[in-house]
Amino acid sequence: MNSFECSRKSASTFLRSLRNRMATSSVFRRLVGGVAWSVLGTGSSKVLTFVAFILVARSLGEKAYGEFGFVRQTALMFLSFSAAGVGTAATKYIAELLSTDGKRVGRIIGLSYLFTFCTAMVISGVLYVAAPWLCEAWLKKPQIVTEMRIGAVLLFIQTMVATQVGVISGFQNFRGLAVASFISGLFVIPGCVLGVRLGGTCGALLGLLVCGGLNFVVQSAVIFRSTRKHRLRYDFFGAFRERGILWRYNLPTLLSNLVFIVAYWYCQTILIASPTSAADVGIAYAALDIHVMIQYFPLLAGSVFLPVLSQCSASTYWKTVRLYLAATLAFTLLSILPVIVFSRSILSLFGSPFMAGVPTLIMICLFLIPYLLNNVFRVVLQSRGDQWRTFLFQAIFAWVAVCVCQILVGMNWGSLGFAVGLFAGAMVQLVVQSCHLWLRPETFGPSASFRSDSAGID
Repeated sequence: MNSFECSRKSASTFLRSLRNRMATSSVFRRLVGGVAWSVLGTGSSKVLTFVAFILVARSLGEKAYGEFGFVRQTALMFLSFSAAGVGTAATKYIAELLSTDGKRVGRIIGLSYLFTFCTAMVISGVLYVAAPWLCEAWLKKPQIVTEMRIGAVLLFIQTMVATQVGVISGFQNFRGLAVASFISGLFVIPGCVLGVRLGGTCGALLGLLVCGGLNFVVQSAVIFRSTRKHRLRYDFFGAFRERGILWRYNLPTLLSNLVFIVAYWYCQTILIASPTSAADVGIAYAALDIHVMIQYFPLLAGSVFLPVLSQCSASTYWKTVRLYLAATLAFTLLSILPVIVFSRSILSLFGSPFMAGVPTLIMICLFLIPYLLNNVFRVVLQSRGDQWRTFLFQAIFAWVAVCVCQILVGMNWGSLGFAVGLFAGAMVQLVVQSCHLWLRPETFGPSASFRSDSAGID
């Protein structure tokens, strides 16, 4: 029997096994369906966004693209303040309560919208007002004040969109989420390219702003259809009755996200404020844009598994966790290996000056291995509602990453020192979490609140 025949029979056996598994397990069907729709819709949107960023980089050059990347990353950092983990909480509690307590689901959706709107207004307003001080006094880059203020408005839209994603994921309406992402993704390339031609860096940011607004409108329609399907109503007046979620779940989620993102952003400010060249900063942001694409599929598994783990029975919980871990590891290795092998060719897409960043890109790829495995621990703890433990683990990453980055960038390692700092922090966090799992496995096991009749991976 030749190798082609063996491969054909192996593929046939695998597909038959997958079909049988989907026929006998409703949860497995939801997982496969969720991943499939997310790959088709959200994945295509990510690819289109990545192509748009390549075109922006080629138009702006490495120096201006570094400024464009820093403004986007700053908006992402403040997103941790403004979102405050509302989207994750909405995913968990909507998935848990959808079939048993529709009134609470309506109140949780109302609370999610109200709290997100208020925090987004405050935080984006603070960033808008503080933009001159941040750019002139701290970063010594007064020329990007206008860009930072556009980033403040972008922050408001991104915060509302992030909460909507959490609500839609709680309904497990991955098809609607994929359609919304694909529609907004179609406008990213023309929006950014036209923006760069008309207004340079500011124009590119305005293009992202328009696409974010479109995404908000489409996702609002998806949520409306989901609530009508389940005969639910938004309950803004009774939302305050669910305020316990804010202290029990959102506060530790906020601190957990905050300590990671602030450390991540502070490492970038160390690089920007160092004597390194502006071109090296642009290289770092090109590598980070590539890393966003690489991590998409492994993080996608987390968005699908969180609502499933929140509903999972104690008897099938560990099977689901093992499946999640295996999927994350497989997606991670399949994503980073081609990028490492073809790193020079990929960076050349941004322009020939970016090709000097091959070591930085390879180290960013290696950083993703411990980072994405750490994300498995984080999602498992989120499904248990154990956010305080997640905060402690993230604090370990933050401390190590900032210290290593400060030392190496100070030794003129530039963008490579920044990447090594991230890798060191993620590795130490992974070792600590693995030791904790080995010594106290019950802290990652199913919580007592899981319903015994919930479905799991059969």
